[in-house]
Amino acid sequence: MRPSMADPCPHISHAAFVEVYQLTDERKPDGRITGYTAELRIYCAACDEPFEFIGLPAGLSSSRPTADVPATTARLPIKPASAPANFGQGIPGFGIKFTGGDDLT
Repeated sequence: MRPSMADPCPHISHAAFVEVYQLTDERKPDGRITGYTAELRIYCAACDEPFEFIGLPAGLSSSRPTADVPATTARLPIKPASAPANFGQGIPGFGIKFTGGDDLT
């Protein structure tokens, strides 16, 4: 429940949700994992208001962090520490370019 503007929530307690996805190449019969991505969402534990990620471009990329359009889900390419530096690179993605200023409303 979101508080009114007259009595705003101080957002002192938080909850984070992470989902990890295994990326595979369906063209290969062995079903080998070709990359991983983690999606992170953070909410106020008291009022459920989502937090927005600042400065992440909208889209999906295997080589850099991105966010969904409302900026409430961070999409983070990840790899096991033991994997080669280029693990998961080259997987197709997409980007969204906003024009007309920083205000999305």
